Amino acid sequence: MSLSLRRRSMPPTTLPMITPIASDTALTERSLPNVFRFTNRDDQTGAAIARHLYDVLGKRRAVLAETETMYGHSMGIAFSRAFLSLGGRIAERRTVREGSRDFDPLVASLRADFDLLFYGGSFEGAFILRAMRRAGLHQLFASGDGCWDAVNFLEPAGETATLGEGVLVLSATPEVGRVAGSSDFAARYAARFGPIGNYAVNSYDSARVLIAAIKNAIAESKGNPSRRDVLTAMRKLRFKGIAYGDPVQWDKKGDNLAAVTALHVVENGRFRQVAEIPQMQRAR
Repeated sequence: MSLSLRRRSMPPTTLPMITPIASDTALTERSLPNVFRFTNRDDQTGAAIARHLYDVLGKRRAVLAETETMYGHSMGIAFSRAFLSLGGRIAERRTVREGSRDFDPLVASLRADFDLLFYGGSFEGAFILRAMRRAGLHQLFASGDGCWDAVNFLEPAGETATLGEGVLVLSATPEVGRVAGSSDFAARYAARFGPIGNYAVNSYDSARVLIAAIKNAIAESKGNPSRRDVLTAMRKLRFKGIAYGDPVQWDKKGDNLAAVTALHVVENGRFRQVAEIPQMQRAR
């Protein structure tokens, strides 16, 4: 009972929270001491794909389409800011409704003087791509990690993912097999539950990070840790998992310094990683 009462009296900010995949920059911008983001931030992933498009692929004029969602808006802002800062132009900006499937009118209204369409959103991406190819638009389709999804992007996109200039899709973790241990985890999981989802390794490592912090807090407190003890252990943690090549460690905002951006094309109905970009310098 005394332990329960002590915990109830603790300020709520001493309860550690870790999220495997939440990417909106606002999550950690308040620098709350108990909030930890395992994956990469939208401003990091948006800047990474923008620089690859501009520097490596030579893209200069983008159409930006985004859903009316927190994720779509965050991803759209992150990409456009980075692309404009490099010297690129946003030729047109369109908002699409989440859940829509008919994008022929949208595509028909686009002027042809662009060299890529960037999409910030998720399940609508495959249908935007199909509408582009039906209309004879061969420009590159690039997107945030809302389209890094076999069931909701690769399957409905089908052969259109390799037509024209193809697609470039980012993810905030490397593909399975790039980091030691990730292939073994995927095989074990698939044997029991079926194929893993896109951010399964992040979720697995996030749970392991929290468990490791609890174990360290137990050892430090001689068996009776408080929330604050666990939070202190979390802050000090250096954990080598299977999602990222470098050990997990946190900056002052609670972001994972080991997180990276991976870029993928589609070949033979599968994503293939073509680049891996570490975090860019920013205020910590």
